[in-house]
Amino acid sequence: MQLDRRSLLIGGGIGVGLLVAWQLLPGDDARVPVPEGGTAIGGMVALDPQGGITLHSPQVEYGQGIWTAFAQAIADEMGARMDSIAVQPLQAGSGFANPMIDEAFGSAIRITAAATSVRAFTLDIRRAAASMRELLRAEAAERVGLDPAGLLIAEGEVRGGERPLSFAELAEGAASRRARGAELRSWAGGGIIGTNAARVDTPPKMRGTFAFAADVRLPDMAYAAVRVPPPGGRVTGLDRAAASARQGTTEIIEDERFVAVIGETSWAAQAGLAAAKVRVTGARLDDAAIEAALVAALDAKDGKVWVDVGDASDAIAAADAPLAGEFRAAPMLHQSLEAPAAVARPRTDGGLDVWAATRAPDATRAAIADACGLSPSRIQLVPMGVGDPSGALLENDAAPVAGRLALRLGRPVQASLSHHAARRVGAVSPPMAARVEVALGGGGILGWRAHYAAPAGLGGSLARLGGKRGPSRLGATGLPYGVPAQEITTTTIDLPLRTGWMRGAEEAFHALATETMIDRAARALGRDPLSFRIGLLGGDVRMARLLTRLAAEARWDGGGAGSMMGVACARMDGSRIALVAEASGSPASFKVSRLVAAVDCGAMVNPALVEQQVAGGMLAALQQLRFPAPRIVDGLPEPAGAAIGPALDALPEIRVLTTPSGELPGGVSSLGAAIAPAAIANALGAGGEDQGPVLRTLPFALGA
Repeated sequence: MQLDRRSLLIGGGIGVGLLVAWQLLPGDDARVPVPEGGTAIGGMVALDPQGGITLHSPQVEYGQGIWTAFAQAIADEMGARMDSIAVQPLQAGSGFANPMIDEAFGSAIRITAAATSVRAFTLDIRRAAASMRELLRAEAAERVGLDPAGLLIAEGEVRGGERPLSFAELAEGAASRRARGAELRSWAGGGIIGTNAARVDTPPKMRGTFAFAADVRLPDMAYAAVRVPPPGGRVTGLDRAAASARQGTTEIIEDERFVAVIGETSWAAQAGLAAAKVRVTGARLDDAAIEAALVAALDAKDGKVWVDVGDASDAIAAADAPLAGEFRAAPMLHQSLEAPAAVARPRTDGGLDVWAATRAPDATRAAIADACGLSPSRIQLVPMGVGDPSGALLENDAAPVAGRLALRLGRPVQASLSHHAARRVGAVSPPMAARVEVALGGGGILGWRAHYAAPAGLGGSLARLGGKRGPSRLGATGLPYGVPAQEITTTTIDLPLRTGWMRGAEEAFHALATETMIDRAARALGRDPLSFRIGLLGGDVRMARLLTRLAAEARWDGGGAGSMMGVACARMDGSRIALVAEASGSPASFKVSRLVAAVDCGAMVNPALVEQQVAGGMLAALQQLRFPAPRIVDGLPEPAGAAIGPALDALPEIRVLTTPSGELPGGVSSLGAAIAPAAIANALGAGGEDQGPVLRTLPFALGA
């Protein structure tokens, strides 16, 4: 098969699995590959001699549609056609630390997480595209002898002369010019931003050509099924004889970091590993120890104070009968479609080529280098697509193993963990606790005091990825309400448990504690929960508009006796969301029949992407609510059973109402997952007395 640069691009149809071949073509720049006669600006936007545009994305595509959003920004700013824009991931070592993660955690690291991609990189991408647009305009102006300001750029052409000039005609001349900063078009000035443009990753996924790490095939490649202990743990035993007896098993390797069974096929390797019955152990930690640590933290008088307005303690002390509630969230497992996998190939110069799914390419490359005793510069890592929206594969345990095995065997190796093993040793969402006290008076809320306790979530992941260990940010978003006296504090605890980021997990717990207490307050005051919220908003016009629209569109019934409706709202990631859920049953066995969400995420790049992310997040949260909480035994999560998920014909009716505003674009990927549990909990408790702790846990059945 003959390959050229365009066929190696997502837009060309073969897929990202072969992108390393493009990088290795002679004459290419190591950071941004640009063919002779082309040019690149800003390290992300490149123009080739045929007029094709390539986005070198610093952010990983995991189904959230970020490559489409970035491509739309380029097309809008340049006046290009969407079908002329191809996308490939920037290789590890290219820079581009996520500035929003650095600002929040002090970790300068390239990472795709926490709904930061659009907010962190869209402006820089637009600036690069604007500079490229002006190069093309200047070249066209010289050719036609007209003032550049009089030329129009649209649909991949520069218009204004005797005939339109295509980008292809102008590309090489434009590439010889010096790029300068250019004025940005007004938002949606090119007419593409704000539309439901087709996703750039859909065609290759439909054709099966969007390659994941497990799809990579190389000549003479060995297959390794791997078992690794958790950080601080160790391998305690295995049955070598049973593994060796399996047909197709060629070798068993015991290393201080892992056990690997090498097979002629991936199936043979996995079968051999299963026969080996590898046993690992973690730290001395169980559920009782976790609960004791959380209680001690709640009783402590220290922690990070996120909000301190007025005197909440005085307001609560002065209240006749303050409301109080305690909340718990169990550590939850990622339910990924894709298990950790990586392919490594030794080079003749002693370095490695690696293909791996990772949300943090530079950190993954550093982990491989550490495991292999190499300099990171000797490792070329292609970040593959990630088949998981929930936050898995921030850390890829298979990648360092693949590199180490490739050097040992002297041949390409595909290393993979089973789903079960990955869930046991991978990062879980943090176990969390909260104690909330609310003072009522004057028909409203006078004081609010919330104390949270949890190990670090994303901060824990960042520490293992080589960044700074940040505290838990549980509760950091504050309240979406203008309560006169507020105090929100979080105590970060250290546990010998591998905790990390999970989409919407901490935000969902914060919303559950906040929104169920708001419902209790409304019920105690005899108020409609939705109108009660509007009255508490203060000057937040954006949220008031959402709740007002939601009441009409969802046919809100007031939440009184006989109601099955619950409402919740949240402010996070620069966005607003309000949700009405309709549900029935008990916390241990419930059915959700309808979810209607209203979203204001500022200026929208692509409304369809917003709707997809919010709806997908709500369904993921609904599924997670049905998973039994795992038990923690010897520092490792033990799944407590299979999820009882809704059948396809029992999925709720879902509507997502987008309400664009003139604010800067906000994050959306965590909104649905964060708000759904609170709204469902309020629906299950609607129209009746407070149901107590059963609606104060995640998952709900934890408190039943």
